[in-house]
Amino acid sequence: MDGRKKLVRRIAEEIRNCFGTRAVIGRMGVNRFIILQNREEEGMIEKELGALSGKLQAIHSVDGWPCTLFLRTAQVDCTETEDVDEMKTLLLRRLSGNEA
Repeated sequence: MDGRKKLVRRIAEEIRNCFGTRAVIGRMGVNRFIILQNREEEGMIEKELGALSGKLQAIHSVDGWPCTLFLRTAQVDCTETEDVDEMKTLLLRRLSGNEA
C-alpha cells in the first residue's frame, strides 16, 4: 500500500476515534471527508473538531514520508437544505470560501 493510501486510512481512523458510532463518516473525493451527525449539546461538535485537528496536526510522517496536515471545516444544519445533495454542495461552497 502506498503512503498516500496509508495517510488517508490514518486520517479516517482519527476521525472514527473522535466521532465513534455517533456519526456517519464518508469520503468526498480524494482529500475530503464528510461527517454526518445529529445535533448534540451546544459546542460539542466544535470540541470534537478541535480534538481532531490536534490529532491530525500531530501526524508528521507516514511510512517515513514527511507530511503536514491542516484541518479545514464547514458545517451545515439540515434545516438549511432540502436534501443531502444540496447539503454537500453547500459544504463545498463553504469550504472554498464562496459562502458564509
